[in-house]
Amino acid sequence: MALVAGAALSVSGVLMQAITRNPLVSPYTIGVSSAAGFGASVAIMFGIGLQAAGVYFVPLSAFVCALLCALAVFSLSWWRGMGHRR
Repeated sequence: MALVAGAALSVSGVLMQAITRNPLVSPYTIGVSSAAGFGASVAIMFGIGLQAAGVYFVPLSAFVCALLCALAVFSLSWWRGMGHRR
């Protein structure tokens, strides 16, 4: 399981570097980690739907917030024309 988790993390890092064309990019740089922490905090504080999702509610909330942040960053950069090769 540790090998699978390590491989998934390395592939996600390579993809993030390839998409942004920046070898120094990290989840902390574009705010994805902060968004995940915010999603987990909100889920813990308010406990919305805690019975329905069970133990997976906090990680699911963190993942959804991180995904929304990544989509917002990439869509804003595409909208501003930073995704085009020059």
